[in-house]
Amino acid sequence: MNPIQRLIERKLAAHKRKTAQRDALRAVQAYPRIVDKAPHGLSSPLIVSLTSYAKRFATLDLTIKSLLDQDIVVDQLLLWVSPEDLAQLPASVRALEGAVFRAMPTKDIRSYTKLIPALRSHPECFILTADDDIHYPSDWARSIVEGYQVGERMTVCRRAHMAAVGPDGATLPYQQWPHAVVDAGDRGPGFALFPTGVGGVLYPPGTFDAEVLREDVFLDLCPYADDLWFFWLELVGGVQRRRVGKNHKFIAWPSTQEGGLLNDNLHLGRNDQQVTALEARYGALQKFVGRGV
Repeated sequence: MNPIQRLIERKLAAHKRKTAQRDALRAVQAYPRIVDKAPHGLSSPLIVSLTSYAKRFATLDLTIKSLLDQDIVVDQLLLWVSPEDLAQLPASVRALEGAVFRAMPTKDIRSYTKLIPALRSHPECFILTADDDIHYPSDWARSIVEGYQVGERMTVCRRAHMAAVGPDGATLPYQQWPHAVVDAGDRGPGFALFPTGVGGVLYPPGTFDAEVLREDVFLDLCPYADDLWFFWLELVGGVQRRRVGKNHKFIAWPSTQEGGLLNDNLHLGRNDQQVTALEARYGALQKFVGRGV
């Protein structure tokens, strides 16, 4: 592709992104749109869990509205924030609190704050994770919940990479893992599917054993990649993954995707360092994906 074609492609992508953001904003401005919600059909309560911090608060109410406007019942929507950030929570977010949505104070444990407090306080529930800077379409929760099958040792996600090993059995560098897989054959169930948090992951009760809550361990081995920690603990426990739905490009609100852990993990090679640490404690990736990818 020549420089002019690249410039045109970039401008088209920017235009599509702005159009999608505008459409998402219109949707949340019409909140609440969905009054009659279908039951989720799960055997225990469904909790949507997320975290945030003060720099993201300007658009947080938009994400919360999209999560409250799902077309199935969400029993609880829990926002976990540090006590310091909770004191700064804007009125636009506080106004949404009620029977379903609550802002909860908790210790700041980086990105782990999205799931660990919910696992500790609600081990009997289905927990569906979300990010704080994304517009979630109204069928998002339903599309994931419908992928769950009773009796399976399995988590369900909307978006995933594929953890990969080379011909010699060694784990490939993270940037060589197939990203955001779309092929029908990559839907699972399988051990190699690696859920990415932006699309949401459904964790049924009993997904993890007590090791997952070991703050001293995960902040030592994997301080910047909670998704790798949860992935490895699922591997250890024999839990597979299923990817459902279309490969939806989730819309981030403007100015919320600058910098952040994703870029640091990729460009600084942190993911590879953390994978090495996880393999040293729990076993190489090949040991697990060899059971059936």
